This record gives sequence, C-alpha cells and structure tokens, in this order.
Amino acid sequence: MFLRFPIIMRCLVILLVVDALAITITFFIPEHFFLKAYLSERAEQSIQRFFKEESAVLPDELLGWKTKPNINKDYWKIASDGSRDSGQTEWEKTEVSKRVLFLGNSLINGGEGVTNRETISASLEEIAKKSNQPIATKNFATMAYGLDQSVLQYREQLHSTQAQWIVVGLNEDVNSALTNQFLPFRIPDEDSLPFLKPQFYFANAKYDLAENPANISRLKTVLQDSNQAKNLLQSISEQDAYYSRFKSFSHFNWMPLSRGISTLARKTETLKSYFFEQEKNYVLAQSILNHMNDLAQERNAKVIFVYLPSKQGYARSGVWNYLPDYYAQRLAWLQNSGVTILDGREMLKKSNGSIEPSDLYIEDALHFTAEANKKFAEILWMTIKQ
Repeated sequence: MFLRFPIIMRCLVILLVVDALAITITFFIPEHFFLKAYLSERAEQSIQRFFKEESAVLPDELLGWKTKPNINKDYWKIASDGSRDSGQTEWEKTEVSKRVLFLGNSLINGGEGVTNRETISASLEEIAKKSNQPIATKNFATMAYGLDQSVLQYREQLHSTQAQWIVVGLNEDVNSALTNQFLPFRIPDEDSLPFLKPQFYFANAKYDLAENPANISRLKTVLQDSNQAKNLLQSISEQDAYYSRFKSFSHFNWMPLSRGISTLARKTETLKSYFFEQEKNYVLAQSILNHMNDLAQERNAKVIFVYLPSKQGYARSGVWNYLPDYYAQRLAWLQNSGVTILDGREMLKKSNGSIEPSDLYIEDALHFTAEANKKFAEILWMTIKQ
C-alpha cells in the first residue's frame, strides 16, 4: 500500500517518521549532554582563555566579568583601573567642576569602532573644556553588560569614586539582559563571550530586590565535567528566560524539518512581542532603575539614564514603519519609574542639518560613530552644566 503513494509523498512520510524518532530519542538523553554541542569549539577556547586571563575581560565572581586593565591595542586603550579614559583630564584634579562616571555596555564605552578620544565621555570632556568648565570623566562601561551588572558594579565596586554625576546607558531591549544569566542562551552567535552574569529578582510580594551573583567559577570546567554542566543548567533553568532556546536546541536541532519548525516558532514568538508586550513586563527594570537612583542619592550623586536606539529603532525604515514603535513604547514604560531617562533617538535627531543613519552608526548598525557620540555629549552637557 505504501509503495502506491507518489515518491514525494513517500519521502515526506519517511522524513516525518525519522524526524519524530530523532526527537523521541533526545528526551531519553540528559539535557546537559547537549551543552557542549550547543557551544562552538571557539566558545570552549574562549572559556579557557578567559580563566587564564588572556582575553580582554577578567573573571569577576559577582559581575561575571570586568574589563582587563592596562591594554593598549589599536583603538582599544584601557587604564590601570579598568576604565576607558580620554587621557585628557585627571580624575583627582581639584580644579575640575564636576566628575562624571559612565556605566553601561559597549554602546557607552564606544567599542572598537572609535578611539578613546571619540567616546561619549571624552566628547563630554572636550565640550566642557571649550565652555571653560572643565570636568573629569571615567568610563567603566563594559562590553555586553546589562543594567543589573552596571548597578551592581556601582554599588559594590565604584561607589567610592566621588562622582557627582553618573551616566548609565540602556539598551533598546533592556529586559533581554535582565532575564538572562548564561549569555550563550541569549546571544548564541557571540561565542567569544560564553559567560555567566548576575541577575536581580523579586525576593517577595513587596517587590524587594535580591540578586543571584554570577559565581563565574562554575563555568571553569563546565565543558569537561558533566556533573558541573548538570548543576549549572539546574541552577539557571528557572531564572533564565532564554533557557527554552537551549531546551529547543536539545530536542529539535538534529533533523532539518524539526529544526526549521523550531526556528519559525522562535521568530514568530519574537515578532509577537512587538504587538503584545505590556508594561507589567518592565516592573523589574523599573525597580532596578529606582534602586540605582537611590544608591546615587545616598552618595550625593545624580543619575542620568540614556535610552540608546539601534539603527533600526532610530530610522524605522521599510517594514518597521508598519509595526508599532516599540522603541517609544518601551521608553515610556521605563520613564514611568520616575527616574531621569533621556531619549537617545531624540538626542541624535537634534542637529543643525539632516544626518543620515549611516553617519551615526558603524557597520554593525548598533554601535555609534564619533559624530553620534558628540551629539549625545552635547545634550548631556546641557543637563550636567546646570
């Protein structure tokens, strides 16, 4: 009977049966056995280099990682304290009018697309100098940091800097980092950063904040020790919102049909968030913003949060013109926390002439050019100089 069906139909039935069999088998295999397959060979090498302190970041038990000090390579120059300084003004100088601390990720420290003199912090120093009101800046923004890491960095490591102002950069999708502990689950293609990060959560019904530290040493032998891998996955499975991606990989990545359906389902879920996202999803972010604001006030400092758009969020071209303006909606929800959050999109649009998005973003459509950093610095100066 089966042989009477057209050959295409027979092949499809065979493919479905084999696919179903492969999926069934995976449910009898412990999930931690799939971790090494999920991570690339380069990721394993990155972990080894990381713990040997051979990469651009160093292990940190609380924060997960921190910028390696004393680096001088091409555009990337890091001072002895781990900050990306302009080298123009000493922090300790008594004649400076203000000291400004910068926190966030590579959108704030400039990444490798600009020099130390072209970062937002250095541009702010230059503008203040031309106004005869010299200031000093320290840029401790660290690649791939989330808001939670920036807050803990200030609270535990940078609180004694005596900064009067603190500028904190916010990603367009703030929640992505806040709901994630193991970076490869959220950014699978970024295999140079197979790291663990801390994570805030609500300790009780009163919305009191607590945190899980990174405990980065757990990662050291995770790809060699199956028990360590099992313990790691068990400890983060309930807290990490991106654990489902690894779970999906474990069961549906081995045959083309199931892999295709899984990919389509994930893309559909992402698209759905643009239409059905709600402010209640941002309650944790709002609490963390207020926590940072309170920490600064305790030290007689003021905080400015800057909500930074991607090129897509800034230009809204093509199909994005027909989708909800998720950038504006998320910004409004974050501003409902009551803290000062500047609109990065409006900061970039405030110019004397028409500027193309290509002049504001480097090739990755995420990091900013030197010209964009100057624009951010100009608006920041208008707030800080008052």
